[in-house]
Amino acid sequence: DDISDMVSAQRAKAWGEVARRLAHEIKNPLTPIQLSAERLEMKLSGKLGDVEQALLTKSVKTIVDQVDAMKRLVNEFRDYARLPAAELTPIDLNTLVHDVMQLYHNDHPSAVVPVRAELDDAARPILGDAQLLRQVIHNLLQNAQDAQEGRAGALVTLKPEYSTSSGRLRLSVLDYGARFPAPSLKRSLAPSLHPTLTCP
Repeated sequence: DDISDMVSAQRAKAWGEVARRLAHEIKNPLTPIQLSAERLEMKLSGKLGDVEQALLTKSVKTIVDQVDAMKRLVNEFRDYARLPAAELTPIDLNTLVHDVMQLYHNDHPSAVVPVRAELDDAARPILGDAQLLRQVIHNLLQNAQDAQEGRAGALVTLKPEYSTSSGRLRLSVLDYGARFPAPSLKRSLAPSLHPTLTCP
């Protein structure tokens, strides 16, 4: 038992070192990416038309926000590759979905499969971590796009829905990808992913 504990401790230490080194390598390019985007905005501001200026400002904000989110995840990963602790604050899910949708416009490279949002005006604020929720939504959207790539009529719908009876807010990611085979569904506890968020 003593030897097993010693081996486990050594393995944990080794994985911790791997996590720290990997986090360092990932984090190194993030600051130059952010600084380059901000420098581009500074150099080009006032030299573009209104439409181009708005696109530049929005794109730079997206880069900076995503770099900040990545830095935070990397910092948490560095502390022995654990999931980041959620920082709960009031969030308007409609606004969060709207922000995410900026990356899925038809003029964006990610728009291989169109993504649309159906917002719910009745939605109330929730307590959540905006950065973590944004990452979850991105992952779900990308999975939904991948499941439909090359299919005619492919579409992904991002849909917050507030239930007045339960006081809960459901966020659904809907697609028209191929269904799971019946045997797989029987083994699955949740064939459809519908995260349910409780309003404060």
